[in-house]
This record gives sequence, C-alpha cells and structure tokens, in this order.
Amino acid sequence: MGQIKQASLPKTESGNDPADHRGQETYLSFLDTTPLADSGLADIEEALLQKPTEDKVALMFAHKHEGKLIYSHQHATWFKWQGTHWLKEETMLAQEYVRKLSRQLNSKGLTNLGRSGFIKGVESLAKGDRRLAVHGGELDNERYLLNTPDGTINLDGVATVSNHDPKDLITKVTSVGPS
Repeated sequence: MGQIKQASLPKTESGNDPADHRGQETYLSFLDTTPLADSGLADIEEALLQKPTEDKVALMFAHKHEGKLIYSHQHATWFKWQGTHWLKEETMLAQEYVRKLSRQLNSKGLTNLGRSGFIKGVESLAKGDRRLAVHGGELDNERYLLNTPDGTINLDGVATVSNHDPKDLITKVTSVGPS
C-alpha cells in the first residue's frame, strides 16, 4: 500500500464547498490520479477514505459521474447521458453505481460501506451535488436547438450543426438527421 499524501483543496470566499467550483475541472481532479484497481486505492483516495463517510464517497461519485449522470429535482429522477441526449433513468442505475464504487473502495472489508443505509445516503448526497443536480426547467430550455442523431442544429439565424454536448441539457432527439 502506498504512502498517504495530504491534499489541499482550493479555497473560495465561502470555503471548500464543491458547489463553489462547479465547472472547474481542477477541483477534485486529484481523485482520478490513478484509476481504482482491485489491488488497492490510489494514495489520495485512500487518504480521503481513512474514515469513510457518505459525504466523502458522494464527492468521489459526483466526480466520477460528472457529465454522465444528472439528477433533476423537479422530475425526482436521474438522467444518463446517451452520447446524443439525456435519457430518463428508471432502473436505479445511480444506486448501482454507488454500490459498485463502495465495493471498489471497500478494500479493508468495512461493513458500513456495504450497508443499504450507507448506499442510500451516498446517493442522497450526490443528488444535491452541484455538478450533478439540475432544475427541471433547465432541461430542453434552449428553444432554438434541435437535436438530431447527427448533431445539434441551432435554428437561431443561420442553421449550424454542432456536436452533441451534455451541457445543452437536451432530453429529446429526432429520429433522423439533416439531409
């Protein structure tokens, strides 16, 4: 097992709240210094988990799934990025991802990491993380964007096609692209 390193989080006027750093790729990027492996955790991940809490695991979950999962509080559901649009997730996938992360992090066999209450607590905290949480009104909010299988067309002025972007928060896609 590696030596434990101390990490300093970037500070803002209000402190180290992850919400203050939404969109900043450097914040918590140290969590992915090396991928989780079956043989153990990266040094930083291990340091964070000396006393694992739902909050620490939720921070790691949000970091690992940013741009891949969002939670709409208005719809009370998770959405998963499909490469072209956000799809309403109806199979408790986020909870499964939390379970998988908890199993990966549980190299010491701690019983609390596998408990149902711990898993639900992590998911609950992740729902409020600013990197994953969206208001339902943000979804499909750009009325001049038409999402097609070939790209997103901006219909405001000159019709231009751009690559699909999860930041557009589009949940619908046409069945055919432009010809």
